[in-house]
Amino acid sequence: MPYAYACSYKRKLKYALGIIVLLLLCSCLSLYQKLRQYTTYVDAGKPILTGQTKQTFSQIENYDVPCMYVYDDTLYEGEYVTTREGTSGTKEITILSTYYNGTAMEHQILDTKIRTEAQPTIIHIGTRKRPDYTLPLDSCTITSHYGMRWGRLHEGVDFAATSGTNVYAAAAGIVTRSEYYGGYGLCVDILHENGTTTRYGHLSSVSVEIGDLVYQGELIAYSGNSGQSTGPHLHFEIRSENAALNPEEYLDL
Repeated sequence: MPYAYACSYKRKLKYALGIIVLLLLCSCLSLYQKLRQYTTYVDAGKPILTGQTKQTFSQIENYDVPCMYVYDDTLYEGEYVTTREGTSGTKEITILSTYYNGTAMEHQILDTKIRTEAQPTIIHIGTRKRPDYTLPLDSCTITSHYGMRWGRLHEGVDFAATSGTNVYAAAAGIVTRSEYYGGYGLCVDILHENGTTTRYGHLSSVSVEIGDLVYQGELIAYSGNSGQSTGPHLHFEIRSENAALNPEEYLDL
C-alpha cells in the first residue's frame, strides 16, 4: 500500500511538472513574439532593445506658386513689368512619423489640403520689336512739327512738357554735348552707333556729362525753357552728317 501510494504521488508530481514546463514554454513563446518587434544593436554600442512607435499629426504650412509670365506686345523687347505681386497660401499636411527609441526616423505624408490658395506674381514680358529711336518723353504731344516755320527750317519737333519733365535717350550712344548751346539753351547731344546724333534742347537741368555712355530709355535730363524758347517744352532733333532729319519719320508716334 505504501509503495502504491508513492508511485501514484510520483506520477502526479511528473504531471504537475509537465504542466508547469508547458506553461513556461507558452510564456517564452509569447515573449519571443513580442521581442521580434524590436531591433538589436550591439556592435554600435547602442541600446540592445530599441522600440518602434508611430504617430500621426497635422501641421499648417505656407506655400508659394511659380511666377506667371505674360508675353505683351505693348512692351518693347527687354522690358519687364510686374502687374501683380504674388501672395503665399496655406496648406494642412497630415504626416505619419515613425520613431525608433524616441528619435524620428521616417516621415510619410498621408494627405494635403489647401486652406488658402496662393496667388502667383504676374510679370509681363515685352515682345514688341524695339525701334531704332524711342520717344524721349513718357507722353509725347507735338506742338510744332519739323519743316518751314517763320521763314526758316524748324529742324526738329517740339513736344509739350512742363519744366522738370523726365527726358530719356532715344537710342543708346555716347554723350557728345551737355552744356548751353546758343538758342538751344541747355542742350544734350548723343552720338549713336549708326552715325546719327539726337539733340535735346531747352532743358532745365541735365543728369549726364560729355563722354557718358547711355542706354536707350535712360534718363538724361529734365525739360525746361532755357535758350530761345516761347515756353516750357522739349525740342528734339535727329541729325545725320550735321543735316537735320524729320524725327516724325523715325519715331513711333
